[in-house]
Order: sequence, then C-alpha cells, then structure tokens
Amino acid sequence: MLPHSLPYRRLLVAAFILLGLRMFFGILYEYRYYFPPDYDRSAFLSGRRYTFDGSYQFAFYTHLATGPLTLALAVVSWITAHRKKSATTLAIHRWVGRIQMGIVFGLMLPSGLAMAVRAYGGVISQAGFLSLTLATSATAAIGWWQARHRQFASHRIWMTRCAIFLFSPLLLRVIAGTCIVMGWDSVWTYRANAWASWLVPWLAWEMSRNSKISWQTKNRIAEQNR
Repeated sequence: MLPHSLPYRRLLVAAFILLGLRMFFGILYEYRYYFPPDYDRSAFLSGRRYTFDGSYQFAFYTHLATGPLTLALAVVSWITAHRKKSATTLAIHRWVGRIQMGIVFGLMLPSGLAMAVRAYGGVISQAGFLSLTLATSATAAIGWWQARHRQFASHRIWMTRCAIFLFSPLLLRVIAGTCIVMGWDSVWTYRANAWASWLVPWLAWEMSRNSKISWQTKNRIAEQNR
C-alpha cells in the first residue's frame, strides 16, 4: 500500500528532482573547463588530450550545447503533461515537444552517435553508448508517432522511457565522479558505467511500473469479489 500512496510518491518525486538539479548544475559548473579545453582540470577531457580534435570536437560541443537544453525542455514537457489540462498547457506541451524532437533528432542524437563510436574504453563502451543512442532514438520516435495518432496513454509511457535515457548522462557523471573520488577509476569501471548509467534506471522504472500495474490489478479484483 505505501509505495503507491500519494504523499510517498510526492516525496520520492521531490527527492529525484532535487538530486537531478544538483547533478545538472554540477555538470554545467564543469563547463568552465571546456572553453577552452582544460585537459588537466577536466575529468572528462583528461584522457582525450591527443584525440580531442576534428569531428569529435565538433560533436562534443554540439552535444554540450544541446544536452542541457533538451533536458530543460523535457522538464517543461513533463510539467505541462501533468498539470490540469487547458488550451494553454496543451499548446505549450505540443510546441515544446516539437522543438525538443527537432533538437534531439537534428543535433543531439547525431552528435551522440559520433561521440559513441570514439568512446573511451573500446568496443564495450562504444557498444554501450551506441545502444543508448539507439534506445533514445527508438523511444522518441515511437512516442512521437503515438502522439500523432492520439494514443496519449502509450505516448506518455514511451516518452517517460525516452526521458530516462536523456537524463542518464547525469547519472553517468555522478558514477564516474564517485569512482574517481573512491580511487576506483579504471577502464573497466568506465565500461560498466557506459551500460549501467542508463540500463539500471530504465530497468528500475520498468519494474516499478509493472509492480504498480500488478498492485492495481489485485485491488481491482479484490473490489470485484466484495
């Protein structure tokens, strides 16, 4: 009963929002090392002194510019989707969604793909980031298609999955920073992080969703048997 109570869920959402904001602004604060690139003080650039050029550099700065904007639009989209429906909130939700999808498919995912194929850690890391890019593309495309066909319940589910993938770089940075502080930083922890940073939150959400559906089904059956 408790996991699905309204106060518990609000507290959990508030905790995630605060944690997300802390990670988000922590990443923005690190941007000071990227203009110009500071290979000695930036954790991300420290191992890329001799490879940070050409197409990778262009993809990196494109991803750097579009990432925070996409996350901000995702938050606005979520807020407008969960507020009381009105002509204004629906119009904002539609336009924010269109702008977000344009940025995601036009800039963010192509730059993420270009970075993934040259990711540190070799094939294992590259496969992890490529899989993340493909998963983000697929969920965004399915969510957009369902909105176009007015299948709004399914649209919300698929766009939630897409949002989890879009926010996963925040967890990636937190895990990487923790490994550095604890002295666990290595090529293998980076490879594991390339997969865990998006698979773990996604699977946790799927398990929570299935648990909620099961709980609601049992309650419905209990009500029918009374």
